[in-house]
Amino acid sequence: MSVITKRLSRRVFLGGAGAAIGLPLLRSIVPARAAADTVACAPPKRFLAMFVPNGIVMRSWTPAATGREWALTPTLAPLAPVKDDLIVVSGLTHPGYRTQDIGHPAGVGSFLSCKVIREGETLANGISMDQVAAEQIGACTRIPSMQLGLNSGGSRTGTCAGDYACAYELNISWANASTPLGPLNNPSIVFDQLFAGFDPTATDAEQLRRRVLRKSVLDYALDDATSLSARLATSDRLKLDQYLTAVRDLELRIERSSSGPSCAIPERPGEPIDVPDHIDIFNELMVLAFQCDITRVITFMFDRALSGRAFPWLGIPDDGAHHRVSHHENIEANLVTLERIDNWYVSQLANLLVRLKETEDVDGSSLLHNTCVYYASDIEDGQSHLRHNMPVLLAGQLGGAFDTGRHIRYAPMTPKGNLFVSILNALGVGVTSFGDDGREPLGELG
Repeated sequence: MSVITKRLSRRVFLGGAGAAIGLPLLRSIVPARAAADTVACAPPKRFLAMFVPNGIVMRSWTPAATGREWALTPTLAPLAPVKDDLIVVSGLTHPGYRTQDIGHPAGVGSFLSCKVIREGETLANGISMDQVAAEQIGACTRIPSMQLGLNSGGSRTGTCAGDYACAYELNISWANASTPLGPLNNPSIVFDQLFAGFDPTATDAEQLRRRVLRKSVLDYALDDATSLSARLATSDRLKLDQYLTAVRDLELRIERSSSGPSCAIPERPGEPIDVPDHIDIFNELMVLAFQCDITRVITFMFDRALSGRAFPWLGIPDDGAHHRVSHHENIEANLVTLERIDNWYVSQLANLLVRLKETEDVDGSSLLHNTCVYYASDIEDGQSHLRHNMPVLLAGQLGGAFDTGRHIRYAPMTPKGNLFVSILNALGVGVTSFGDDGREPLGELG
């Protein structure tokens, strides 16, 4: 039940004008104005974090050679069509690696925050790097960031596995130390968030007339409000100034939409028929969200911590549930099963990356060229829970900031937080540190 799309020759403006012309929404976008003034909104740069649970079999993940001479490994083989758009990153260390057992929930909770997660019911995480990015580049889009996944998240109270707060195993995106941003898992709800209020049957000419009409209405409102300002009390003039700022911001959004990339209008998805279909729908929705510039920051969870998913479509029976078999005890049959699961997850990533590469962006390059996709897990190895050499893959050049087509092996114990400093800087978000361990950008990425 994949989403069916129809490409248009002119971009359909999804998200700002039609919904934002009412006063309440205009007011709500005023606080984003200051950030929007300091961020280059075109061409866009985007970030997508993809989480896969239970670690990776590193023998089939890590390329033998470094630099440009690396070869695709069995697990990474599905990425052949986008090999030149990848950076395989080895040697990065997860925060808290000195603790005896970080546990899956702590690895998920700190996946994007790089904070050491402690046991206990009290939440004490940190802001995740996607939200640091969204605070700035999110000002350029109707939705600052989106959190998606195959399972819903949330702030469920109490403790779960390993006496960690339950919220840690359900969420990778955090607004602050105690506020997880749970993923949406229903494609229909995500579709409505992206496209509700817009007419998918409108012709290009009708869409253009609507943009012109909105612009005319805004011009009239600005002229009328300016003439009124001189007759208002100081307090009311301040309120009016806020309104004019919001109107001007809306006008700029409309202008940006007129020269934006071609956008596709999907049919509203129904209930996924199975897990592969669920992922396929989400892949298309994420591409559309970037293509239509509805958001520039997305996180996606293939599953929660300690995922016990079975894979009948791979011929793996229920007793091969993912978390159980990830404690492989070095039994070869278990390792082979895990490698099949790892390869399948990478194939889903490959499907997304190919779509991003085949979709033209506003500057004539591909969506993938202007995006950084970060793909990783909560731990290195499911049996030992090691975190010394995390499986990390980057895809996309982020507008030319990253030199792809390479395998980079960093010195042992290089903090993963340094990678997030590099990504945030490349997104235009100037930081010098991040999390508990990020103190400088990584070298060699550019």
